[in-house]
Amino acid sequence: MLQDDKRIMEAILELNSFLIKYKLRPYDSNDFEDIDSRLIYNNQRVETFKFIVDNFHNFDEIYEKLKNINTRDYFKNFLEIIRNKSKNNYDLIETPFLILAQRRNYLLGKLAKYCGHFSQAFLYFCKSKERHIICDAYLIKSSIKQIYKLIRHFEKDLEKEGILNGYLKNNTITSAYDSSKMKKNKFEEDILKFRRFKRIFSFYHKELETEIEFFSYHPKDVLILIGFSASMCSRDNRKIQRASNNSITIFDNYITEKDRFGLFIFTEHVNPIISLGNKCLNNIECIKDMISSLEKMTEEYDLDKDPNLRNALERLIDYFKKKSIAKRQKWVVLYTDSFKNDGLIKDTIKKMEENEINLLVVALNMNKEESNRFADVIKTSNPKIKSEIIENENVTKIAQIFRINGIIQENEKKFINERYDCEKESNLRKNL
Repeated sequence: MLQDDKRIMEAILELNSFLIKYKLRPYDSNDFEDIDSRLIYNNQRVETFKFIVDNFHNFDEIYEKLKNINTRDYFKNFLEIIRNKSKNNYDLIETPFLILAQRRNYLLGKLAKYCGHFSQAFLYFCKSKERHIICDAYLIKSSIKQIYKLIRHFEKDLEKEGILNGYLKNNTITSAYDSSKMKKNKFEEDILKFRRFKRIFSFYHKELETEIEFFSYHPKDVLILIGFSASMCSRDNRKIQRASNNSITIFDNYITEKDRFGLFIFTEHVNPIISLGNKCLNNIECIKDMISSLEKMTEEYDLDKDPNLRNALERLIDYFKKKSIAKRQKWVVLYTDSFKNDGLIKDTIKKMEENEINLLVVALNMNKEESNRFADVIKTSNPKIKSEIIENENVTKIAQIFRINGIIQENEKKFINERYDCEKESNLRKNL
């Protein structure tokens, strides 16, 4: 019974989406040859509008009846499913109730906009962009774009009132208005009103730009760099295994089909294990197997000499120059347990900054003094570049750096955990 009701709700939203987009959209007067045709079309739009409203009423009745079923167990199960990487589980994903309500608000916003109720549309779009425990990032992004369009519409309406006539052109209030005291005072009030609204609009523009950036996705090239030294490869502390497991976590959770991933190890020299390439269903298991086998490779290398970090970073800078594509983030994730400053490493870090290469150092049980020196060396003055060091496998910090904010790929079943933005998931699990 629950599934039947949910399917009805989804069908209502699909039908209303179609009707709003294709049957209720504003028309061009040039589309009609005569007035009678226009009247017929207008009557059809009125009937369509009534039908859409009735559909929303039916949706609300079912939603009110079912929303209390959203128990803690329901959210727990949903989170477990979207984190499960088994292909067989993709078809088990159901649209959560919160997403249905979010989509309802978005469609009501479009309905109000097409009917000319722009203030009401603004309120509905603000509702549909709210971030809850589970929300659809695509709807948030679309809502933000709609709000931006409405604000531009409000601005144009304000300008059409004639408040700016003469003022912006000549910066004077006498050029377009009578010099009488009453009219002059009225015009000054209008100017103050415009300035106040302009400040509000400017504030909204900045807020929307920040929000859209949060849900905008920049494809990235991520190169993992793991140091093979005697201490790193020791069977006792298993640091290579820890680096491998953490690399798989990054590959699983933060690399999408639009990103590229590669892995290098370095001793005195640099050795590519996985060339920079895209993630797809055909190579996921192969890449994870290669990462998992790093511990076995340690026997093949001479670990008597200290790893040459500067040489490794210089090689990766050259590699990025040959392989990177414009408008992609470039990342090096370095796993090491020591830092020996050879005096020139800062120059190499500077080169990375100039080439817009972000650096994340995962310090595995590194000496505190060395860790502090390393942090000082990799500091960057460029706000667009991230260079920082984290202690051990700080999953929370890695998530903050690489977290995908719900961006949706064309084929949603490829990496299903990107479909929804689960706000503060760790806190959600804790509270549940």
